[in-house]
Amino acid sequence: MTIMWEGTKFSKAKVLWGQTEDLEFETIAESFEIDNKKAPKSRRIFKAVLKNLSADTTYFYKIKMGPLKGKRYHFKTSPKSPRNFSFLLMSDAQHGHKITKRVIKESVRKYAFDEYEDKELYPLSFMAFPGDLVQYGSSYKRWKKEFFGPLAPILPFLALYPAIGNHEENDKLYFQYFDLPQNGTPKYMEHWYYVDHGNVRLISLDTNRGYRIKAQLKWLESVLEETKKNPSIDFVFGEFHHPHESELWLKGNTEYSGELIKRFEDFTRETKIPTAHFCGHTHGYSRGHSFEVNHTMLTVASVGGDVDDWGDYAQRDYLNFTKSFAEFGWLLAKVETGRDPKVHFTRYSFGTDQKPGDRGIVDTFTIKRYNQLPQKPKIISPNNQTIAGRNDVIFKISNFVDLDGDGQLTTHIQFFENRNDISKPIKEKIV
Repeated sequence: MTIMWEGTKFSKAKVLWGQTEDLEFETIAESFEIDNKKAPKSRRIFKAVLKNLSADTTYFYKIKMGPLKGKRYHFKTSPKSPRNFSFLLMSDAQHGHKITKRVIKESVRKYAFDEYEDKELYPLSFMAFPGDLVQYGSSYKRWKKEFFGPLAPILPFLALYPAIGNHEENDKLYFQYFDLPQNGTPKYMEHWYYVDHGNVRLISLDTNRGYRIKAQLKWLESVLEETKKNPSIDFVFGEFHHPHESELWLKGNTEYSGELIKRFEDFTRETKIPTAHFCGHTHGYSRGHSFEVNHTMLTVASVGGDVDDWGDYAQRDYLNFTKSFAEFGWLLAKVETGRDPKVHFTRYSFGTDQKPGDRGIVDTFTIKRYNQLPQKPKIISPNNQTIAGRNDVIFKISNFVDLDGDGQLTTHIQFFENRNDISKPIKEKIV
């Protein structure tokens, strides 16, 4: 585990830590200058790497700067063998620090920490944050004001895996403040990377201008190819900032993100391993599902940035999206291992620009590693009847039947001129 913080260069710094509150070990921290002209010359970023940790274990720690000791915190290491766990999803804090502070204190702390009834069964392990942590990544003061300050009640307790957004401005501060896995393309280290946690592989990608390149696509393909040979992975999740399809803000659509999604869908088509991607950029929540494979699309914003309200921008209702909420919020994902792995997602809303505040749960759904498809419906009527030229035909189909006991989500209806050629429907509808 890497512990990082900011302090004065004149202090000798270390981390006191251990499996008990006695904190029997200590690790000396290294420090380095902050590469920003606006940063005070007396400030340094400190980094301590705690090594030889046991898997699936809670550790306590304190930061010691000279004679001063900080508060005692704790974290839990990744499981080595199958073990249930949970993680957080949020994005786009930006300049909305007043709202972000409220979301963290009044919603995230409440539902994922203080009143989290499943904390023993699904211990909270990490947070994924797909971009726009601050409004201007090159502004030194904004990092504390807009990100580290508002998220201070939760950051000391779990690992953080961000994906860089456009508002980070590709600035050196982003890469200094985070110590990310060094397994991406050598020339683009920390722009993209992956990390395994239990039976989940999280792949973080960079969809910003200048990085929408073939090198990243080839790297993603190689990681997915290697994943096929890893029997311990039940779910593969990607995080990147820009959506491919955004119902609330069409201007945010990015074709390159569609190329990334295609790779995830091809992987699922071949392996049957469920995939999903998490993005931000559009300030609202959207959930969609691929028609053809078990791939889920989630826009997880916004935890602070102004909401993209209905009617504000050009918008569209995509057939493969089931829900979109123009609201602040975040998600809690509970990962279930064992013989029948699942991931349970819960979306918590914090209201609108006009009326922010805790609204509790607004969406829940589950992704299954092994899912039986519902029975294909049969047409009861009309049956073998000519209906050409009629506009008053009522179709009746058989009842919905799912052997897993899942409820009906949507029905995809398509009409074709020729039953022997179903490549292009003449009409389709989602109900």
